[in-house]
Amino acid sequence: MRRRLPTRRQNGTRESFNGRFRDEFLATEQFGSMLEVLALAEDWRIEYNTYRPHGSLDFLTPEVESTFVVCEAVTT
Repeated sequence: MRRRLPTRRQNGTRESFNGRFRDEFLATEQFGSMLEVLALAEDWRIEYNTYRPHGSLDFLTPEVESTFVVCEAVTT
């Protein structure tokens, strides 16, 4: 039995990220080489996953949210 992959509508988080990546990174940069693409994409990913506020986290950054989770786990 084969497992069906989720469609775009079934995975809103992934599609949200893909849309932001497309609009904010791919559409605004001009690249000279594949190596440059990889380096800039990694920088963008780190900025997005560490320093940028996310609506799903009550507009906190993932870094701050992870600090709250660790503190709650220690106190309980």
